[in-house]
Amino acid sequence: MTLNYHRQMVRRVLRKLGVGDTCIECAVAGNEGQDSPAGQTRTDFHFDGCDFSGGARYIEEQWQEVDRLIEAGCKKNICEIFEAWGRLTHAIQDFYAHSNWIELGNDDLWDLDAEKIPEGLCSGIWVLSAFVCRIEGKQCPTHAVLDHDDNDISKDEPGRPNFGRAVRLAYKHTRKFAGELIDKLGDDCLVACG
Repeated sequence: MTLNYHRQMVRRVLRKLGVGDTCIECAVAGNEGQDSPAGQTRTDFHFDGCDFSGGARYIEEQWQEVDRLIEAGCKKNICEIFEAWGRLTHAIQDFYAHSNWIELGNDDLWDLDAEKIPEGLCSGIWVLSAFVCRIEGKQCPTHAVLDHDDNDISKDEPGRPNFGRAVRLAYKHTRKFAGELIDKLGDDCLVACG
């Protein structure tokens, strides 16, 4: 998804949960950082190139970072906690925008089980040529950076097929992850959000 959708999702979800602006902006920074030039080449950041196992592991690593930072002192590490959470939300949001999860008839959230990748699941790659990805033994279409051809499964922007459904599932998963973060932090730690 384009950054404005990532940004809107993070802000909307956290505001609805009463999280302060300081933490919201830290989460937005973590989320947006995934689309840095260096981040664009990381398939696990975006579930690109059929890297579903890598993406699921990356999300788990970010949850482990959240836990480590909470243990080290949640109030003093509050921004870093929300940045890690922002990174993992970017990844899951891109899962719905970059994969054919919806086209396979799925209307609910993926359980992120890296050991049980659903049959037929594929995701695009961020290159200018077609059909070059061979991650996990699958051949994946591009996101068609310069145009949107018949092989393009990208749902990154309005007007793309299934964009609205991808946004709804990405929002739902972001909301789920936000609830998990709030539970981990507790009211005492959230005070540090301002």
